Amino acid sequence: MSPENEPRHHFMAPYDGVADDYASDSLSFFNVLGEQLVEMVGISPGDTVLDVACGAGAVTLPAARRVGPSGRVIGIDISEGMLRHAQRRAAVENLDHVSFRQTDVGELKSGEGPHFDVGLCGFAIHLFDDRSVPLRNLAARLRPGGKVGWSIWGENALQPGMALFRSVFTGTPMPDSVPDTGDLESGDHNHLETLMATVGFPGVSIKPFQHNHRLPTFDDYWTLMSTCGQRAAIENMPQEVRDRFRAELFKAFKEISDEDGGLSIDVSCLMVVGKVPG
Repeated sequence: MSPENEPRHHFMAPYDGVADDYASDSLSFFNVLGEQLVEMVGISPGDTVLDVACGAGAVTLPAARRVGPSGRVIGIDISEGMLRHAQRRAAVENLDHVSFRQTDVGELKSGEGPHFDVGLCGFAIHLFDDRSVPLRNLAARLRPGGKVGWSIWGENALQPGMALFRSVFTGTPMPDSVPDTGDLESGDHNHLETLMATVGFPGVSIKPFQHNHRLPTFDDYWTLMSTCGQRAAIENMPQEVRDRFRAELFKAFKEISDEDGGLSIDVSCLMVVGKVPG
């Protein structure tokens, strides 16, 4: 992968080790958001669809349901573990017209190979320093008149969970080997419209989708933080530091949890839909 195509270092650790967590209720909201993206793009029966950075299939599988047996869906990702999980989910639903490949988005750049009616990407475009790179590469694989749809976190995504994590992290002594906590990258309408116009998608539609997700227990909250955004910080903590930090985080969680011991978080996002001229 060339330097301009590289995702931000904070997110580059392989997802293989957390792939199974995407089957948990802690992260089930990704399925809701994936279904909503497919709905907003307007996929039709018989369409051919490419899902970039497909992960565990939160977007790929609803797309496969929508196109039906007469269509075709391909999901690509760099994580072998995530792809195995997605393949298992597809097999359970007997979605024989969906396939998965371990491929980097940078390999789409040439535009060679099959072209598609629809290109999708759920919560991955923002991982690139230059967001235009994956969008240009995806556009290169679309037919004239093809559609692209992708999602990015809203301004308050995963709050108050992210703020809680950061407050405890800031108050806990950490060795230099532990990276600072990162904020989720979000988008605003003006920037996203400009970005889409730059890569050749005029007349873009950007729609907010509001959704809350309840985490019933602290363990569910920890799973979320360990997989979304704060994974690099947690993975780099020495075990003794991690245990101490988790104990302090648990105390803070209890202070803001509801009467049943859970926490509702904001998982709202923006969904961007554009069309290739032609």
